[in-house]
Amino acid sequence: MQIIALTDADIAACMALSTEAGWNQNEADWRRIMGSGEAHGLRDGDPLIASSAILPYGTAFGWICMILVTASAQRRGHAMRLMKDCIDRLEQRGSVAGLDATPAGRSVYVQLGFNDIFPITRFYAGRPSADDRPCAGLTITPLSAADWPDVLALDATSFGSDRVALLKALQADRPNLAFVARRGGAFAGFSLGRSGRFTTHIGPVVADKQNAACALINAALRTITGPVSIDVPDHQPELVAWLERNGCSKQRGFTRMLRGRKIAFGNPQLTMAITGPEFG
Repeated sequence: MQIIALTDADIAACMALSTEAGWNQNEADWRRIMGSGEAHGLRDGDPLIASSAILPYGTAFGWICMILVTASAQRRGHAMRLMKDCIDRLEQRGSVAGLDATPAGRSVYVQLGFNDIFPITRFYAGRPSADDRPCAGLTITPLSAADWPDVLALDATSFGSDRVALLKALQADRPNLAFVARRGGAFAGFSLGRSGRFTTHIGPVVADKQNAACALINAALRTITGPVSIDVPDHQPELVAWLERNGCSKQRGFTRMLRGRKIAFGNPQLTMAITGPEFG
């Protein structure tokens, strides 16, 4: 089977793969991935049996995601073949490969030259609860057009690359989750989120301090009635404790990894919640 390029015409088949795996992506996520990056897959006859994708972020690095194989075709080397193809595509661009690995995936990726950067924990709440206590010294407002220069500057510092198209698409998807924080008039952070197939996903959240992240997430939680998920780096203990006090429980872990590099791009201390393992 040849590795083939996937297009919008394949989104239904891609959704079937992610749905079978129990992942949270919806059709809009797949369109974002295909629009900003490259998706490839394998067909056995007509049915799509496996998928993969890369999301380039500038020239320095790119994200590998959506490595999926239908159950009947697993344990035949398809996932490894697609993973190596993604690595090759990023290497051809001169880009470092990054990903957020599950515990099972991490042991495989270490053998491919990936290094641990930091651990991440997914938190879940079936019925999220907001905190009624005000955050002293912080002003939280909906993200407006005038806020974008501050948002993009802080995000690039945190993430290590410009991702304006993704951030603006997230605001368009769920404007009720888009907030900014200011402290004494100075920009302190922002939050965004998106609709998932099972849960509303909050992230990215980028802020100068963890109390600003708590306030931003709190504002988002006030607008959500259904289940919520949020992926938080373990090096943000104040935020982790706040989430647990407000009814969120640990669901699963990931490890952020980079191939051939041992330090993060950008400043991960500003990263309070990632966009999701599929987007980095």
